[in-house]
Amino acid sequence: MTADLEHIRVRDAMHHGILSCGGDAPLGEVAGIMAKHHVHAVAITTGDGSRPLGIVSDLDVVVAAASGEEPSALQAAATEP
Repeated sequence: MTADLEHIRVRDAMHHGILSCGGDAPLGEVAGIMAKHHVHAVAITTGDGSRPLGIVSDLDVVVAAASGEEPSALQAAATEP
């Protein structure tokens, strides 16, 4: 069974802009942002939002949850900007 995707456009699946959080945000908060906006990654920025510090992906959240730790967003980020 194949899905007929001819009627779907890229803009229908895109999220406009970049979602971000501070480096000290709890990972649960980051996971909430991802769930609310149906995205797989959130940028970590400085307090004023002017400089990217890292990227937290859904996989980073899963790894942290499996380890039993509760790191901050910046501690969990495995991807540099």
